[in-house]
Amino acid sequence: MAPLSLLSGVFSGSSKRANKHYHRDRGQLSPVSIQKKTMQPAHVTQSSLATLSDDLILYILDILQDMSPKSILFCMSVCSSFYYHARHVRHRELSIDIGSNDSIERLGLASKNNLLPAVRTLKVSGNGQLPSTLGDTLQGMTGLRNVEWSAASITEPILQTLQSSPHTTLDIKITDNTKQLLAELPGSIVLSSVSVNITYATAEDCTQVTQPLKQVLLSCPNLRKLSLNLTRPSRGCVAPDPPAQYVGIGFAAGERPRPLQELRISSYPWGYRSPSPNGGGVNCIGYPEHGLEMDYWTDHFDWSCLALLEDASVIFAHKVVRKLTALKHVHFTYSQAPVDKQFFELVPSALESIHVPTLDSIGINSLAQHALSLRKLHIHQQQRQMDQWRDRIISNDNLTSICEILPQLREVGIDIARDGNDWPYTTLDILATLPRLQRLDLWFELGNARETVPTPYLAMAQASELFGYLRKRSSTLDCLYLHSGCPPPTSEFGFVTEESYWPTQNSTSFVCQPAENHDGAAQGLFSVTCPKLSDRLNHKAQCILRGKEDSAGFEEHGIDFRVALQGPIPLQEWMDLRNGKT
Repeated sequence: MAPLSLLSGVFSGSSKRANKHYHRDRGQLSPVSIQKKTMQPAHVTQSSLATLSDDLILYILDILQDMSPKSILFCMSVCSSFYYHARHVRHRELSIDIGSNDSIERLGLASKNNLLPAVRTLKVSGNGQLPSTLGDTLQGMTGLRNVEWSAASITEPILQTLQSSPHTTLDIKITDNTKQLLAELPGSIVLSSVSVNITYATAEDCTQVTQPLKQVLLSCPNLRKLSLNLTRPSRGCVAPDPPAQYVGIGFAAGERPRPLQELRISSYPWGYRSPSPNGGGVNCIGYPEHGLEMDYWTDHFDWSCLALLEDASVIFAHKVVRKLTALKHVHFTYSQAPVDKQFFELVPSALESIHVPTLDSIGINSLAQHALSLRKLHIHQQQRQMDQWRDRIISNDNLTSICEILPQLREVGIDIARDGNDWPYTTLDILATLPRLQRLDLWFELGNARETVPTPYLAMAQASELFGYLRKRSSTLDCLYLHSGCPPPTSEFGFVTEESYWPTQNSTSFVCQPAENHDGAAQGLFSVTCPKLSDRLNHKAQCILRGKEDSAGFEEHGIDFRVALQGPIPLQEWMDLRNGKT
């Protein structure tokens, strides 16, 4: 907090100057060349930022960028020296879409203004031909530490450029549109992370990914993070049977990847050796080992470095649990209560974060086992079958017990029920007793189009009210995420009707944070924004709530805008809006 307090006086004045200059001319701005000048103290007898070295000022601005990004913009108008330093900090992360001319121009501008050495993280996405200058541009990013690549292609010269930098890591995202990337990656020494997210209809569709992936896993010495989501098409009244042929990665004869630090398995076609020579099952014909593939992974992989495990099925996690001596973070998507509880009883390490769908998945006694180390706890599930969702909400008595045995918690996320037709103030009071709580996620019920939607509706005004209530009772709370509904994706429905989209389009979320300005935060000021809205529409919504703008005609801004301001839309009215009938 010290750097933010140190600079707050400077920025409070600069923001007024910046706004004054911004409003002076709303026409096309002409490029202005700003010459960097040496800072001079305003009062030679007093302490001044002008006496600090450039490295120290950059260090302070780095912290400020993380804590208060808007203040960096104000900082740029303080003086020419701060302008150059702040612009450097703002280019720590650079995203380019190779299919966008604007992105390519922005990359060229960064090169022209000598900002490439400032880049620490580069994100490359999109379809199209890679710019011919990208290799040279990468060489100019002398401070580059991480490249996140989800573009459709990557070239050998680019890989060689990355591999010539001893401090750079490469994260690759494989989708149905980028599966060809895998052929370029075997042997890469910079590859640290692979995320695979594909849908396959036939055995060949899947093996076109899993077999190149196997070569990558066996040959890349610094690969430490693996994420697998290989799924079957789910839409339609009749889904085709999974292939009988084995379509997985197929480690055999002692083969294994380097020790993983993170493993996420959302969906994977686990194989097995069928006792029948003709198969007789799915994903079994051609499996190269004996028994179950899960058992092969358990017995042959080196699990001593695994710090994060996310397993949608829990079954594999239970098999490998006794080997997870370095595990710190666990995320289970679905509940298999007896198996889940056994996992947390048997895991030999102290956990720092736990994500489970229900309290039954872990139990209070197992939570107590990790009380000294646990900092993040999320107990949350998607709203599929509403009766079950309501029944599995944590009771106030159990929540009180959790808060008493886990006073070290910094981050909490839970599903929460309204108190009749009012907000659950008793539950909020219990959560506010956590002495170190910094972030809170709350998921409220949305219901579905055919039921009576629970009230009060969660909209922007109500989110503001709830955050104000909690901030008065929890001075440490820095961020509140409020969610109205958490429906499963429509891709999980077998037969999709128009009504199936109602939960997705009527669910919404709000992010509530104290004012970035130090003085504003001390006065209790805060912001509430909706992630579904643009910055412009969030600003407009705030103006409407404060009475600065008329709410008439807000329908023209779309369904998300209306839901954020007023809450869920009745089914027939929503269908009319969706179909352009107003």
